[in-house]
Amino acid sequence: MADLTNSIPSAPVPGSGGDPGEMASPMPSPDMAPVDGGMSSEPMPPMTEPMPSEPMPSDVPSGEKKGSPKEEELRKIADDYVVPVSDNALKIWADKDNAAKLFEKYIEQMAVGMYPTLAPQIQAGIPTKVLLDPYVMVAEQVLGTATPDWTDPNWSAALQGGTDPKTGRPVPMTLDQWRQHLMSEPGHGWEKTPAAHDKVASLIEAIHSSFNGQGEQ
Repeated sequence: MADLTNSIPSAPVPGSGGDPGEMASPMPSPDMAPVDGGMSSEPMPPMTEPMPSEPMPSDVPSGEKKGSPKEEELRKIADDYVVPVSDNALKIWADKDNAAKLFEKYIEQMAVGMYPTLAPQIQAGIPTKVLLDPYVMVAEQVLGTATPDWTDPNWSAALQGGTDPKTGRPVPMTLDQWRQHLMSEPGHGWEKTPAAHDKVASLIEAIHSSFNGQGEQ
């Protein structure tokens, strides 16, 4: 009986062109990119999600904090009476009913204790800032610029640097006394101002003129 296995022709491998000895070309991969009608051996780059756009910077600096409208209202009251108050205290007061009225009464009492020589005017309803404004204006005239700090002895002297002639108790300086204090107290730096330099120059010129006048006689 004839051997049938040798008589059956081998089937051509797909993609080999019919030549049994030719190696079959690899099947295309989904990651292959077409090149000139064929497939490239280089893998396609993976699909990625579009990068989210960066958020625009805020118009308010990160370090700057502002409270609620009610807190800002209370802050203005404290500022009018020149009484320092922490942000945490403002938050607590802002949560109370009828906060503004209660807070103003509290701040008024604090101002009376901080500025005893101005107590009668404060209790009469005049904010501390209004009472201190003339001293700030004189300081600006003398020094050219002024940043009041009423906790600094150089500034608080305006409030208790005078003396009541009847009782001998400390009283606020007169504006003229305050002006002299600003020019004589080194802590205010008047000697560094242009006005001080001009005064020294005028004094030197007057002394020279006086000596020259005596020499001519």
